[in-house]
Amino acid sequence: MKHIAGMGLTTLAALAALAGCSASSGPTYTVTQTSLPGHPNAYRVACGGVFGKYDTCTKIAARVCGDRAVETLERAADYRGDGRRSEPSSLTFDCAATQNAAQSDQ
Repeated sequence: MKHIAGMGLTTLAALAALAGCSASSGPTYTVTQTSLPGHPNAYRVACGGVFGKYDTCTKIAARVCGDRAVETLERAADYRGDGRRSEPSSLTFDCAATQNAAQSDQ
């Protein structure tokens, strides 16, 4: 019986550790302000984590720009040694002056 109780505690501890990992491995991102020629107030968002896809970067860019359109300036992907293309993991963008400005991300 003592062995079974010990296994229960071990299983419980393992499940708690997995729950902590899955909670902290959601989409993560960092946003930095940068300056490019013609775009003195540009931003760069880098997306990471297990669920940090390019879609996350575009959503964060939209949040930063608020009611203004996102103007994509550059997309960057991580290097892959196998020659296949990676999904972009960072986005450099500027916020258009008005919502009616053309959105170049499409």
